[in-house]
Amino acid sequence: MPRQIRCVKKSKVVNAKSPEAKNFDFNLGNSFLAGNVKFIWTEFQCSTRKRTFSIREMQQIEKQGKKR
Repeated sequence: MPRQIRCVKKSKVVNAKSPEAKNFDFNLGNSFLAGNVKFIWTEFQCSTRKRTFSIREMQQIEKQGKKR
């Protein structure tokens, strides 16, 4: 059975003052989001292994494939 990649939505609520806030962008134009903020993004999921890949990871995988 061939592997299929599908898009899945991921989300996380992050507090602007928490240590993990450094991994998220709280800037909104000229404003800064404060408190708890829900971030939603898309990742890719392999149907065979159920492993997810971020867009950045998928771009790196594609680059490696073009070098071969």
